[in-house]
Amino acid sequence: MIATGQAGEGEAPAWMRLTAGFCLLMLTAWLVLSLHWVGIELDDGYATIVNAQHLLGISDHWIWSRGPLPAVLLMPAEWLAQSLGLDALDVRPHHAVFVALHLAHAWLAWRLLCRVHGQRLATLIAWVAAVPTVAWTSYAAFISHDILPGLLLLILLVLAGEHLKRPRRPLWLGMVAIGFLAAGFKHLMAAVWVVVLLGWAMALVTSNSDRTQHSARRWLQLLAASVASAVLAVLAYGLSLESTFPDTPLWQRPFLQVQAISSYWHLWGDPGEYIYQWVYLRNLWIYGLLTSCLLLPGLWFSWRSGRPLLRAGVIAFLCLAALLQLAPFKEARYALVLAPLAALLLVPAIDAMLALRRTWLWPMLALLALDLAMASHEALRLRHPFYRDAVPAFLASLPRGEGEGKIVMTGFLNFIAPDRWAFHGDRYHRIVHLADVQLGPLLGYPKSRLLRRQDLRAITMEDFVAGDHLVYVNDQIARVTPIAPDNRSSMQPYFAQLVARAENLALIRENGIYRIHPGGTRPIMLLPTRAGGGEPLVTTDGQFEATALARTIGLEGRPERVTAIGMELAAWCNPDGCRYW
Repeated sequence: MIATGQAGEGEAPAWMRLTAGFCLLMLTAWLVLSLHWVGIELDDGYATIVNAQHLLGISDHWIWSRGPLPAVLLMPAEWLAQSLGLDALDVRPHHAVFVALHLAHAWLAWRLLCRVHGQRLATLIAWVAAVPTVAWTSYAAFISHDILPGLLLLILLVLAGEHLKRPRRPLWLGMVAIGFLAAGFKHLMAAVWVVVLLGWAMALVTSNSDRTQHSARRWLQLLAASVASAVLAVLAYGLSLESTFPDTPLWQRPFLQVQAISSYWHLWGDPGEYIYQWVYLRNLWIYGLLTSCLLLPGLWFSWRSGRPLLRAGVIAFLCLAALLQLAPFKEARYALVLAPLAALLLVPAIDAMLALRRTWLWPMLALLALDLAMASHEALRLRHPFYRDAVPAFLASLPRGEGEGKIVMTGFLNFIAPDRWAFHGDRYHRIVHLADVQLGPLLGYPKSRLLRRQDLRAITMEDFVAGDHLVYVNDQIARVTPIAPDNRSSMQPYFAQLVARAENLALIRENGIYRIHPGGTRPIMLLPTRAGGGEPLVTTDGQFEATALARTIGLEGRPERVTAIGMELAAWCNPDGCRYW
């Protein structure tokens, strides 16, 4: 017979230990392989590396919109990368840190579930169903701010229950640390103490718990722990934001940061209108098909179990899920914080189904097999060269470190993965953005060397001398409402981005054309001059039609020889793909 709800680990069958160990081994193997496959980062990751550089004193840039803790965790990796002289865009040391963290997330989630429910078949099914999902594998190989906080939430929930049973100073200090770490990872997780306290309050009011757990003194100690976590988080954010808000008192800086983040999202209008608001429900399957089917029964049977911890978990899950849905800023990855808690609450539903009829095991295993197949497919997509080369190849021609010549950048760079599908309505899934505030510090440029020019029409030939570089992009790509069935991005036929180096050119007239002398192998772009106008001219064969050239650079007459600053292309991307020279 299968146990139905006993707590504690007990003596697990050999096959159970072997199966759990095999699953963890497969996750380990994949994440280790990802260190070879993945050579790019997402927007959050590049920003976190920049902040790690700031903490090490390498850079004076601080990207103010991120939590400080991930940057602290990346400091050893960034120090190692600098010590080894790795290329500025080599992110393997940083990935290694988060590979270790995400493996710890999976392993500790399993150990916590075993502690609460025992090492049983239902526990193993719940863990596999809710943790290594499509959503998890889509982000676990990258620097993620959304995976680890879910484990911290579950740990805090368990520790709070332990404290209410038997308070101890190390336990109290542990709760303070966990609450601080969660909030320091991600702004939203400042709510972790709120949902935990609400969960335990409702659980103890509605269950036949030990009366000592209602002790006012123990609850005051929990509240004190939450306040201590909040104070530490405010200090950490306040200190990290000193360069961003230098004239603001330390304690006010985190609140100004939240206001600034909200204002940023409102630059494009009401976020509730341009961000797809049903992204979580529309992509429910990416958190596990079996999880999606058993979540509501899991909440019901967890509550019906009468166990205070499970009831507290139900309330915490519902409160945090409601908060995620109510917040207008949504991406599918945000809901990953619910995964370990969901696994905890699935076990009673699995137990109930198996107790009702053992044959329910087979449909559950079938769904679980489908989940694992889809998660494996998601994990193996990282073998595509895009995930190794897209960013380094595009930026390979740019100089590293301090030097002569300026770099002019016109907007966010966009790198769109070649996968045929992405999470439905997710604004940024499978799209990598790289801004000037990230690119400059990553490549070691002082602030005075990288210039941002948002008005593309204002860029002219006179803005450049030989040796300067142009990083040009004419649109920012995202998935915007209304979301079509094909879930395509907002890329338009005119989209283009390029990297080019300014060179002195000599143009010799030959009848009705001007030919570059001496010729080269790379395409050349001529920007308009202030006296000219129109669109830039691009040639791949080293010649320009005389009339078009005269219009673009404001040429009077048709002289035999013309000198100009030309932009020699090193990388060019459009909707059909990218080319490099």
